[in-house]
Amino acid sequence: MRKINILLLIILFISCVDKEKAKSFFENGKAKYYTSNYKEAIKDFSKAIELDSKYAEAYYERGITKAQLKERDNQGVNEDINKAIELDNKYREAYYTCRMKRVLHDYEEAIKDCTKAIDDSKPNYEKAYYERGHAKNSLKDYKGAIEDLTKTIEIDNKDREAYIELGYAKDNLKDYKGAIKDIDKAIELDNKYKKAYYNRGHVKDNLRDYKGAIEDYTKVIELDPKDVVAYVSRGYAKGKTKDYKGAIEDYTKVIELDPKDVEAYISRGYAKGKIRDYKGAIEDYTKAVELDPKDLVVYVGRGLAYKEIGKKKETENDFKKAKELGYK
Repeated sequence: MRKINILLLIILFISCVDKEKAKSFFENGKAKYYTSNYKEAIKDFSKAIELDSKYAEAYYERGITKAQLKERDNQGVNEDINKAIELDNKYREAYYTCRMKRVLHDYEEAIKDCTKAIDDSKPNYEKAYYERGHAKNSLKDYKGAIEDLTKTIEIDNKDREAYIELGYAKDNLKDYKGAIKDIDKAIELDNKYKKAYYNRGHVKDNLRDYKGAIEDYTKVIELDPKDVVAYVSRGYAKGKTKDYKGAIEDYTKVIELDPKDVEAYISRGYAKGKIRDYKGAIEDYTKAVELDPKDLVVYVGRGLAYKEIGKKKETENDFKKAKELGYK
């Protein structure tokens, strides 16, 4: 009897340890989710589930995260959400279905469920304002989004995501100073929040504060040296300040990270043209043609580069092709 009791205590201890480890992986997964590191987040949620097979929240969050992937695994999303519901009936509630529909881009239905969650005033209803505001942003109802996101912040003034979405709505309404103020608050709450620096850089681009934008994109790159979008955006901002060599360096990095990025070859070709490296520009435009033969911008750019080095026939051929594709 004593041995059985000891064995039960050992099993109970191991179970408690596994649940603590599972919680740790779950929290790591959520942190990665909020930095858009979805593949790594899924790994952490999966590890949490391995350690605790009845971890409903981990199934739910893994399903939500799978929905964010470019190559969405719809079957996997549905299986995880259904498993979460099977383990805990609360995931049938309006807030959870609202969030799920929002990440699946079913925005109008998401708004309906969020509104129901708000009307019911059940737990998490304050988060429903955020989800509804997010969905309204996606539908370009920026004024409606601002109302919901402002309400979210009134309830929880430390919700960094709400400040980001609020800034996004204001940016789209050309209230750039208001947008920066909101994003500044998100950074104040989390100074390693990559998305906040990127969004602020974008707003500064709109204000033509390219130096400030470059600083923000550089911060994104410091936080994530493999962020392709940050290199593209910084390259654009450098081009606007006529730092074409710096822009070329950034576009080269993009190509290293993603050799099939057509826009990177086009942008680098343009920057090379600005420093009169026409041969290099032609090489980049030619690579872009190989990747996307129907992009008329490439033919115009390469045609202009050929013109600069006196290749009349090649110039005519590229302009002719551009016109066939719709260039006027």
